[in-house]
Amino acid sequence: MHHAFSMLTLVGVITICDMIEPSECTKMCEAAIAAKSREQAGIAYKALFNGADADERLLKLRLDADISMSLNASWQLLKRGNAPLELRDLGRFLGYTEGRIRTRIPSRWMANLVQYVEGKTPQILLSDNYRSLGHMSVTQKTRKSDLGAVVSENVSLSAGDQKITVKVEGFELTVAEDLFNSLIKKGNVDHGLRTLWCAFDDKKAYLLITDGISGGPFRLTAIDRAAKTTLWDAAVWTSPVIRFAGPGNEYTFDLVLNQAMGTIAVFGIGPGKSCCIEGFDLRDGKAKYRFSSNCWDATQE
Repeated sequence: MHHAFSMLTLVGVITICDMIEPSECTKMCEAAIAAKSREQAGIAYKALFNGADADERLLKLRLDADISMSLNASWQLLKRGNAPLELRDLGRFLGYTEGRIRTRIPSRWMANLVQYVEGKTPQILLSDNYRSLGHMSVTQKTRKSDLGAVVSENVSLSAGDQKITVKVEGFELTVAEDLFNSLIKKGNVDHGLRTLWCAFDDKKAYLLITDGISGGPFRLTAIDRAAKTTLWDAAVWTSPVIRFAGPGNEYTFDLVLNQAMGTIAVFGIGPGKSCCIEGFDLRDGKAKYRFSSNCWDATQE
């Protein structure tokens, strides 16, 4: 499959930490980049982005060679401006983000960020023009043995002979029921209304199973469409929020494939004002970049 993406040419992207407070800043940058969980990332970024020299650091770190560092610093700097956020400032951030990750940003993710800037609680838009990329939403009832109803007209989900078949826009994937249930277990999605997000290319299917209670992290799984085997699993951290008991922590996702860059980008819109972007290597699922609107600190908006 071939996909077209808007691009932004970047000039002067450099590694910053060695230019400012070499020992202290370098250690904090390394801790943030090397974080293995969103909890570790939250602690590391909080230390890096706060303190007496935080604004000076942010001005320089927004140009860092590491994409995660650059995007999170740019967003924090934007939020800390003295004047109210304006749409033109957001436009610069979105353009810069699209250029760094080299992937088109879904329209509903941008629309929710616009509502953030306007001081409104973002409302998830229920439609988007990404069907050609194999996006779908399928709900399951609480009982694991019952697949429930299909909620998207271009998707079908069926079970039989201990197998589960997913069909969307001409793509089809049939896997053993045990494998499908193992994805739910690995993703720690054992309760509530489950949602399956999916993207396809010629050889692989990428499945993300989420729920409306836990708020993540969730698991993104790549499956070989011919061999029906799991190729890799990756953790989608999302942006943590302060949660209350019961439902209301739903995340809405768009999975965007970029074959030219060899990545799949996960764009998440969460409860309140939380949102995230996380990119993974199509070959092995290694994280290429992660952005969180609250830098993985649930006490921030």
